[in-house]
Amino acid sequence: MDHQQIQALVEQACEEFKHPATQQRAEQVLLQFRRSHNPIPACQHILERSPSAEARFHAACTLREAAVREWASTPPEARAAVRSYALAYAAHHAGEAGLSVVRATLVGALAVVLKRGWGEMDAESRAAFFREVEAAAAPPDGPGAAARLRVVLEVLEAVVAEFSLATASAIGVAWDYHERCRSELEAQFLRQFFQMALDVARSTATSGAAAAGGDAGACAAAMALMCAVLNWGVRNGGGGGGMAAPGRPRGGGDGGGAAAALRPGQAWGEVLLAPGATDWLLGLLPSLRGAAAAGQLAVRARALVVAYCSLAGDVFPRPAPGDAAAASPAAVAHCGRMLQAALPWVTPAEGALHQALANDEAELLDGCRALSSLAANHKPAAFAAAADALAASGAPHTFAALEELTRAALAAGGAAGADAAEPWVVDATDMLLDAWSSLLSPQCGYAMAAVAPPRGAAERAARAFAALVEAGLADAAAGAHEDATEEEDQGAGAAAQEEWLSRAAVLARAAPAPALGLLADRVDAARAELAAAASSGRDASEALERLCWLARAAAHALADTGAGEMPLPPEALLLALSAGGPAAAAAGAAAERLSCALLEIAGLCLSPEARAAGAVSPRLCEVALWAAARWADTYLFPEDEPLPEALEARFGAAGGGGQAALELLAAAANQCLTGYPGESDLTGVTTGALLPVLVRRRAAAARLLSSEPWRALAGAFARREPVLARDLPQKQQRALARSLCAAAAAFAGDHSAGNGRPPGEGARAAGEYVRQLMEPAARELAALAAHAPAQLAAAAERADVQLQVCCLVETLRGALRATLPSTQPVLWQLLSGLLQPLLTLHWAFRHQAQ
Repeated sequence: MDHQQIQALVEQACEEFKHPATQQRAEQVLLQFRRSHNPIPACQHILERSPSAEARFHAACTLREAAVREWASTPPEARAAVRSYALAYAAHHAGEAGLSVVRATLVGALAVVLKRGWGEMDAESRAAFFREVEAAAAPPDGPGAAARLRVVLEVLEAVVAEFSLATASAIGVAWDYHERCRSELEAQFLRQFFQMALDVARSTATSGAAAAGGDAGACAAAMALMCAVLNWGVRNGGGGGGMAAPGRPRGGGDGGGAAAALRPGQAWGEVLLAPGATDWLLGLLPSLRGAAAAGQLAVRARALVVAYCSLAGDVFPRPAPGDAAAASPAAVAHCGRMLQAALPWVTPAEGALHQALANDEAELLDGCRALSSLAANHKPAAFAAAADALAASGAPHTFAALEELTRAALAAGGAAGADAAEPWVVDATDMLLDAWSSLLSPQCGYAMAAVAPPRGAAERAARAFAALVEAGLADAAAGAHEDATEEEDQGAGAAAQEEWLSRAAVLARAAPAPALGLLADRVDAARAELAAAASSGRDASEALERLCWLARAAAHALADTGAGEMPLPPEALLLALSAGGPAAAAAGAAAERLSCALLEIAGLCLSPEARAAGAVSPRLCEVALWAAARWADTYLFPEDEPLPEALEARFGAAGGGGQAALELLAAAANQCLTGYPGESDLTGVTTGALLPVLVRRRAAAARLLSSEPWRALAGAFARREPVLARDLPQKQQRALARSLCAAAAAFAGDHSAGNGRPPGEGARAAGEYVRQLMEPAARELAALAAHAPAQLAAAAERADVQLQVCCLVETLRGALRATLPSTQPVLWQLLSGLLQPLLTLHWAFRHQAQ
């Protein structure tokens, strides 16, 4: 079959593919063509002569696949000819809009063929190829010159995309080949690619051709190439000579991630930080706003701004030794230029949001992304200094813009999560909260004292936090009448909500006096609303959800998770409480008041009147105990580091409030374990979160052992009451036994020198405590094994007996894991007496299973 016949066959298949009746047959024809042997000459024939754009597209795809598939059987000169053909075709048809997809496919084929043969090319051959690419734009003037220049830039961008590990194609080679190609392109050509793109973008922008649309898209292609280079992920500092190309931004977008950190290294500083690298961009941006013809050019320009905002690391000069929190002048200048570029996209906030809701949200989202990236990748001092300098020139202050934009986004549904009417509003809110978190988190480091947030940021954050609280409460009330799925309650939705509250807590800690006081006021109001709804018989679900939200928000604001480290008050709170003066006193009073409000929510679990009136639900108890556990882990009887003065006096070892809080939480745990049988989520929080916190410190455990609620819980456990011995899942029974036995550490510490007690008394008391707890379980297990063989075999078939044995074994297992060396002999004594009963039960269950 000659080339003309193949062309006719492919064209007919492309037409038939458009009709459902003949689509399957046409698909088989096109696949057969794509898989045929040595189809490249036929592909070139179709590309040059076919009037069908669809046929040319399939020819380009086939050429790309065949060039890699038949690489081994293709002579070196033929491989080079494929590269040259693809380049010449793309340049020759640069101005034909109808062939844009065909052109892009051939450009991608060129990049794939170049990479596949990269290992066989010497340095001069590589440089010669890129000189050939540059020559494809010639002549530099005359008809089609701008379009040819655009194609050259697109070729370089495709080469970078192919050589980047994140976007490389599968070409049948080992991974180290891909890595070698990446490293060599970076070292030899990458900076030159960026410089070429910068020169083209600057010249077309300053001449006015880009804004007027007279550059055939060359400026947009140049900015796409610059974004690709910035998002490449330089490892070796770049450099080199010759011409080269960059890769697509990671994540698939032109601007990269919202808070991606781009670290090209010191060698790139003079290229990226010189005013000439961005002045042309600042001049171009105003002409693109609101211009209907700007389109892709505006998108590329904003993406480039976001990429510049993501610059970080050694590209900026390092601060002087001993002044790690200071900002270099270069960083301040860069932040100022980027703020000047991005602020018009988001100010005034109401107008920007209204325009986004009515038309296109891309500009607003890019503005939020730029602010978030700039705050994440630069020191707050540099950001604040740039904002102050920009405000002095008459522009809106960035902190004020952030506050107004955050409040506007929250009012538009930014706290609604997956239920938002406009999901992009939630994305914008998340990025703004990320920006606040970066600016307000205390700057700490090696040999560096913590530095407070920039001046003026805390006051703005407090107002933004107030709007956040109102939006969160409104969203919680709206969700009261919806059935939450398990994923929303425990899976990805719950994790996203916790992350959201963690970022919101950063705003509260930056201005603790107004923010924590506001939360305490809202807790009081929500409790009063709940009581009023319950007493009048009205639906209390909205009030319950508001109180649940406030409990979680308060716990996040007051304490970190403490996971994997010693729980300490958040650094931002410590800075505010230790600053001295009226502000510190007000912050301490607000933190104390909010702590008491959090405990009062947990105290609702103990109120028979509230439970009878429907003002308490298992969900509220679950959230209240989780929040109280997080708070208690940080503030209740601390041992290693003293609390700030106001909180130490209230909840430390010397204050009476700590004992009252401990007894309240122990009573709440007891009530939730015994008063809500079958509520596994609630009992799981009680046994897995609250009780381990209460017994973790010896000072707290010692007081627990003498408290009535703890004695009641331990007695119920020792008596093997059904609500604890049957209703609790096995894992929770094991956790309960572990916590009850871990409290014996308080006895074991009693015999330390200087307390006037005889040596060994504490160990004996601990052993007796553990014996009283576990001996009834051991006796019950022995009694089960004492049945006659026939009775035991029959009992082993009963589900209730199987559950009873499993629960007893799990209880003993949990106790053994929790006890100290001084109390383990007691358990070993119990277990040694159970060896024969356990073997008997094991035989019975094994016989039943067979």
